[in-house]
Amino acid sequence: MTGKAKERWLDFSGAPPMLIPAGLVPKWRGTINPRSGRSSTYDSSNPVTDYDRACNAAWPGRGVIPLDDQHVLVLYTESDLHGWDCERMIVGCADGWPSDDELRSAKCEGRVEWTFRAGLCYLMNSAVDGSEGVSNDDFMPIELTPGTYSVETCCIATSELYGWFHLLVRTPVRLPQRPSNLNV
Repeated sequence: MTGKAKERWLDFSGAPPMLIPAGLVPKWRGTINPRSGRSSTYDSSNPVTDYDRACNAAWPGRGVIPLDDQHVLVLYTESDLHGWDCERMIVGCADGWPSDDELRSAKCEGRVEWTFRAGLCYLMNSAVDGSEGVSNDDFMPIELTPGTYSVETCCIATSELYGWFHLLVRTPVRLPQRPSNLNV
């Protein structure tokens, strides 16, 4: 469901959402402690699990964490519900979508750069163990063009909507300057 994903919401029960390259999902262990092989609770002072690392990184401007030879983008949330607006390139952590006017007037903070090398990623629950497979309730496939994305985080609070919204903008590829001494 990549084209109409805007109409689908996932409930992660408070776990931070993340954008993870599809090929890395089996390497993401969620709450599984790599030493014991068992699920463990969140420990902010001694992060051992992938979920611990995700929770510690889930703040505007800090959400990029390494996994294998790529990076996962972990997003800040105060909501259980998460969705993808493919037309506006927004991950929503709320129970609805803002209007274009609300987005334009929102104060965004915490810009972070995230480089994505593959064509398919998942909006996924960071508490889930990807090595065991992922249920449809814990992820949504998202097609992104490979490249570097600037991600801004905005909080929108109105009488009808409260949530955090993460806007992805693909940054243009910068070609190297041609030396001025070349006569071409």
